[in-house]
Amino acid sequence: MDLLLVTAPDVEAVNGMSKVIFDYGMMVAVCAVFLLIVLAMFWVITKRTSTMYSNNAKQSSMLLKKIMDDSEERSREKEENEQKFKQDFSLLVKTITDIFNMVKENNEDLTNRSKRYITYSGSIKMFKNYFGYMKYEILKECGEILEKNNISNHERVHNKILLLTTNMDKKRNVDFKEFYFERVCLSNIFPCSITEDITSMMEEYIHDKERNISKFRNDLDNICVNYMNNVEDRIQGVLKKTND
Repeated sequence: MDLLLVTAPDVEAVNGMSKVIFDYGMMVAVCAVFLLIVLAMFWVITKRTSTMYSNNAKQSSMLLKKIMDDSEERSREKEENEQKFKQDFSLLVKTITDIFNMVKENNEDLTNRSKRYITYSGSIKMFKNYFGYMKYEILKECGEILEKNNISNHERVHNKILLLTTNMDKKRNVDFKEFYFERVCLSNIFPCSITEDITSMMEEYIHDKERNISKFRNDLDNICVNYMNNVEDRIQGVLKKTND
């Protein structure tokens, strides 16, 4: 009896559950199928989303890499272009500098030639200026020798005058050696006896007891006129040979 009392509720519960299952079984099945479908759709959508995200990430990575590569390429091309521009500009500067140097050297050469090869009138003017300056130097040196030396010592005076005229001769050759008339050096046109003549004139004047300065100046003028006539004859001779 007790056993029947214990199990009766259980039986009723089981019967109730069975009735519920019988009544709602189809709905539960439909819900289960719907739930499965929803889960399947969620899985598919999730997978597709994951795949799409992965593809987008790869494409974005490839695009970023392409942009970076293009940027590096442009930077490299820009650097190469700048380097090429610098090289071309340096070459241009060097070329222009070389041209300027050539023009400068050519102008300097023309200037030097114009200075060295002078005209007839220019040559005459140079000789006249030199003889005028020479007279001034001779008068000045004679005055210094008379003032600072023992003129009774003829040998010492002779050596002093000889040294002076020798130095004048060296300087004259150096000064006129750079100039030409019709390819003839002007230093070769001077009279050969000029050093000897000046030495004799200075010694004669210094040892002359009267030492007439006016006569000495007149003698200098005459000898320079003779030198100038000799120079003009030589230049005329050179000009005549050139014309022939």
